[in-house]
Amino acid sequence: MLAGKLNEQPPATPGPRHLWSSDPEIVKIRRAFLFYWIRSSILNWLLILLVALIYLGSGVNPIWHTGSLDVFVTNFDNGVAGSYFVDAFHNTPAGNQTLNWIFQDPSDSSTIIKQIDDGKAWASVYMRAGVSDSLTQIVQSILNGNTSQITYRPSSA
Repeated sequence: MLAGKLNEQPPATPGPRHLWSSDPEIVKIRRAFLFYWIRSSILNWLLILLVALIYLGSGVNPIWHTGSLDVFVTNFDNGVAGSYFVDAFHNTPAGNQTLNWIFQDPSDSSTIIKQIDDGKAWASVYMRAGVSDSLTQIVQSILNGNTSQITYRPSSA
């Protein structure tokens, strides 16, 4: 009995099972894996191509794409600086103008913000109240030689 067991060959160890083995089960798995991998790669490359085309297309002829952007212009300062401010927008040369200036009455300040939120205008340009007085005070300080009182606070801009 012992002699019979010594003559027996040990059971064969199975070969390694990896993606490129010739085992029929692995061949099916490999085909499915490659099919889904190639399909998802093609979809990813198409998505990348579409994003690139949209990005590049948005930069072509921006004047044509932005010709009808409405911008509100409002003068809350009823002084000299405010009138120059509004005149500068009135004197914008025609031609390649990409923004449509719409002049607003300063008494409608609450409706201006609501109209921008509702999409009636793209932006608002305004001059805050008291700018003419501030500029006059600065010019007087410079003319009097008292420049130590001139300060700029970005929060007041």
